[in-house]
Amino acid sequence: MRCALRTRNVASVTAPELLGFDAFTTGLTLASLLALLLAVSAVGSALRNADLSSTAKTMWVLVIVLFPILGPIVYFGVRSDW
Repeated sequence: MRCALRTRNVASVTAPELLGFDAFTTGLTLASLLALLLAVSAVGSALRNADLSSTAKTMWVLVIVLFPILGPIVYFGVRSDW
């Protein structure tokens, strides 16, 4: 008697199927981690900058937090001392 269920060969199972992710989600995860690292470093840099007033620091932190990709790029682009 034949079994009604089809079984797959173990060698045909790929890593993304086994682990549940593919190249798109891996790339998206790496891009998100890069954006987070960039935002955290920009916030730290803005808060340590002695040339900025407290109001300017607050505004930069808000811009960086609200726009986590574009905010740090603009902050580091405008800054001239790095």
